[in-house]
Amino acid sequence: MQMQDAQESLSDLIQNMFEAGKIDDTEFQIRITHIYHHLNTAWNSRNRDREPIDDDFEIEEKFPKDIDRLK
Repeated sequence: MQMQDAQESLSDLIQNMFEAGKIDDTEFQIRITHIYHHLNTAWNSRNRDREPIDDDFEIEEKFPKDIDRLK
């Protein structure tokens, strides 16, 4: 679900930028942050085998600390 949400948000951003020709820096930052939230949550929760609880989201939305291990 997080990946779908990221894809939809990115598609909407691209469409809006295409239609407007540009986007305000503040609006761009807000929307990119939202997309990163979904991507970070998808990565950080990829091995979770239970339903999330409120405490999970604070940790899962942060930039992954283990993503560089894949290099």
